[in-house]
Amino acid sequence: MVVEVIEDGLVPFQAQEFTRDFDGQRFWICQFGFKAPLANAIGEELVVIIIHQAVDRNDSVLLRSNIGAPPLLLNYRLCKLRRSIAQKRKKLHMGLKIDLLKKYWQKPSPNVEKFKKVILRENIGYLPFAELSVDQEVMKFIMEKYFDRKWVKPGGDIESQKLYWKNFIYFYYKMGYDYVSLQGGALKFPSLMRKGKDTASLSNRSSYREWAPSKGVISSWEDFEKYPWPEVKESSFWFYEFVSQNLPEGMGILACPLGGGVLEFAMNVLVGLETLSYLLYDNPKLVEAIFERIGEIMVDSYKLTRDLDRLVGYFQGDDMGHRTGTLISPDLLRKYILPYHKKAAELAHQRDLVYILHSCGNVDSIMEDLIENVKIDAKHSFEDTITPVSDFKKKFGKRISVVGGVDMNKLASFKGEKLRRYIRGIIEECAPSGGYLLGSGNTVANYIPVENYFLMMEEGLKWRNEHKSLM
Repeated sequence: MVVEVIEDGLVPFQAQEFTRDFDGQRFWICQFGFKAPLANAIGEELVVIIIHQAVDRNDSVLLRSNIGAPPLLLNYRLCKLRRSIAQKRKKLHMGLKIDLLKKYWQKPSPNVEKFKKVILRENIGYLPFAELSVDQEVMKFIMEKYFDRKWVKPGGDIESQKLYWKNFIYFYYKMGYDYVSLQGGALKFPSLMRKGKDTASLSNRSSYREWAPSKGVISSWEDFEKYPWPEVKESSFWFYEFVSQNLPEGMGILACPLGGGVLEFAMNVLVGLETLSYLLYDNPKLVEAIFERIGEIMVDSYKLTRDLDRLVGYFQGDDMGHRTGTLISPDLLRKYILPYHKKAAELAHQRDLVYILHSCGNVDSIMEDLIENVKIDAKHSFEDTITPVSDFKKKFGKRISVVGGVDMNKLASFKGEKLRRYIRGIIEECAPSGGYLLGSGNTVANYIPVENYFLMMEEGLKWRNEHKSLM
């Protein structure tokens, strides 16, 4: 059962669901908590038991408090009940008007050559779509509901993995992308990543999110020497070749072979930001050795993949900022991190491939280094509270291309025409001068409503149709 509270201020949290037979009738029983203003009415947070008979609909729900407050009758106007997540999603999408998108699904027309020209800032009147990644839950939902294809979760056997990658390709093809985004390989990096329950709308009960530890597996030279550093070999990237051989005509590949960048791997996988901060002062030689080893693995993965057929470039991630600045000082980034991005970009450019950098946070202090020294072709990851994408485009758009920028918070929370106007504003400010690709500010995460994702793509298709004469 899903309980959807539709009054402002009634925020559900910590839900538990089970069923119980009572006098021969089956009931759904959900434990929920509600915050103000309902809680304020009794002076403290209210935890309630919601009991609802398992029928298609009922006009009311009985709320019984566990703190001695009198039973409350919550009218059906305040609380909509659905017997399953599937029923709720069906209702959400039944009235969704995405005529342009549905028309495109009938005959997709990818053009990776146009995509590449936009990355290289040729103003050809084409608006590509671009994402670093789309969460699997989003892909699964769309594939099964809209494309009538069974989603296959990759297992340990090669056949299930091949079926997964065929679905992966099909999703990017149908959704209007000119490329597929391949992240990571079969390289194993043991870590102490923390796991927490994933509460996003499209997650299932077994889903979890990983969180970077404050202290990682390496904090000393002994740890460094004992760590089982992976070896870069062709078998680590077997599926890159498989995807390349199964791409539809007109599509290419953007790759991030390591699945992250040098700073990200040090912070999130191996060391932890807290330990890294101490080591930068206490043991800078160890920090340098860690960065060097990660950088060597990243560069080796580029050397191994850059001659892949249908490869158009690299979409390299490396989160280097937070809301107000860089995670470590700009000088340390210039010393330890940027040289490896420069080498990676050189390897890409030697094969006439593009180099797109994804980096979350405020990296204004190193943008000149990224453009002039590293020589990135495009920048991705924007947040309106840091730098709205249209402002970034005005400042740097004549020197590099700009990717995405539809703010994640707004993509998740805005609805209908309000979201359309917001996205349309971004397109109108960024697309006419060329060198802009439409997409989210980060990724299409599983907490982004699918209907909002569709609306973003619809607005992009509208702009394409209006500017066909320029293409």
